[in-house]
Amino acid sequence: MNIDASFDAESRSAVVAGILRDKAGILIEGFAKKVAASTPLQAEAMALLEAVTFLRSRRLEDLHLESDSRVVVEAVLDQSLIPWEIEATVREARAQLDGFSKISVAAIVTGMQIRWPIGFARPTD
Repeated sequence: MNIDASFDAESRSAVVAGILRDKAGILIEGFAKKVAASTPLQAEAMALLEAVTFLRSRRLEDLHLESDSRVVVEAVLDQSLIPWEIEATVREARAQLDGFSKISVAAIVTGMQIRWPIGFARPTD
């Protein structure tokens, strides 16, 4: 699933979206949702949480998420790297990740891909 967010500072809101494709790249389904956010980083973290919630509701076993937010991806992978402004959202998303048997998360940066597989890792609180 590819996820992204668009933040509007004036209204302090964002639209988060996710697109689910199969292995051949064919669109399966997706979502878009307006959420409250104070910063672009909060919006990106909300996109992560909404994507995990969306995928759990479909009872999928394997999860591969791609985000253009390196900070959010790093926060998912390493609790010591979670910025305070997205800590609650990322921790909630990490808790929901327990429902998946296989997990990978990647940060997609313009023109290049940086992939960090999580494998079967689980949050350690």
